[in-house]
Amino acid sequence: MARRTGWGGELPIDDAEAVARIRSATRRVIESEGAAVSVTLVAQELQVTRQTVYRYFGSVQELLQAVALDSGRTAAPTIIDRVRAITDPAAVVVELVASAIEILTTDRVLVFLLGPGASTGLLGGSMTGPAAREQARVILDELEFDWHKLGFDDETFDQLVEWCLLVIGAYIHRPDDEIPAPAELRAYLSVWMRPSIDAAHHGARGARARPQPETMTQSVP
Repeated sequence: MARRTGWGGELPIDDAEAVARIRSATRRVIESEGAAVSVTLVAQELQVTRQTVYRYFGSVQELLQAVALDSGRTAAPTIIDRVRAITDPAAVVVELVASAIEILTTDRVLVFLLGPGASTGLLGGSMTGPAAREQARVILDELEFDWHKLGFDDETFDQLVEWCLLVIGAYIHRPDDEIPAPAELRAYLSVWMRPSIDAAHHGARGARARPQPETMTQSVP
């Protein structure tokens, strides 16, 4: 029987498992090597050829983006669980942003990929790029709110998503000693985020409650 080589002797059962193992190996390489991460090092970690990695990811940039997005997807259930019992939409958004900041800034790999000085091209625009926006929409849609009834049409909902991502990104770019303690962070976010969300919510309620002007008819003499 021929000896199996590569993948540590345990071949992935399908492409999905191969992709997952490549992402995991990339995280390990980032944790140990930091900015020196490369397709070559990831391939060595997996005991495969570089061509095997390139079969699934066209470049190191694409691979790093996949790791960043997968980290966000992994964090999403924890973030959602923190807000399920909250019924106030403004408080929900504040807690979502605060939880995301706390979870993501303690992920050493994400801090490397998204933090200041990163050379991966994941800074700035990536935090509000299509993939990040879609993840944020999925999280907000998981909650039992009708965002349209709360005053957010498609355009303003997209703006809310972008705003949340910009705030999260700003904190990811900060050094650890500049990230406030949990209570202080929530108080700060509440001061600046709550009024806009309340305004949209109350504006929508007011518009629904406002009586429509009656149609006036003019009698013909």
